[in-house]
Amino acid sequence: MDQSIGLRIVEELKRGWKAYASIGLILLTVVALFQWRENSKVGDWVAIDATITRFGTSAISQSYQPNITMVYIQTPDGIVGVNPVTAGQITGCKVGDKIAVEQLGLSFRLKAQPCKEN
Repeated sequence: MDQSIGLRIVEELKRGWKAYASIGLILLTVVALFQWRENSKVGDWVAIDATITRFGTSAISQSYQPNITMVYIQTPDGIVGVNPVTAGQITGCKVGDKIAVEQLGLSFRLKAQPCKEN
């Protein structure tokens, strides 16, 4: 009756592996659905020219992808947005420049070579 804690854990895993596998599968499905929903926003993306208001960083983006910069933009309608970008995406851009983006509701995505000559 004097089993070590390691043996108890192994026995518990053997006994409940189906439950643990089911929980893992459910979690994986939920994550996949959120990712799919984010990538397939319904509607038409509208091309607009926004203005870069500032550059910054994000603690979350820095911890997962240290080369990410946050670019803050403002549309002609006054809507303010933020996009995570790499330095290669915004080479030559500076605050006050016009930047080519696509808008869907309050979501923005940068077009290829987004900075325009002033």
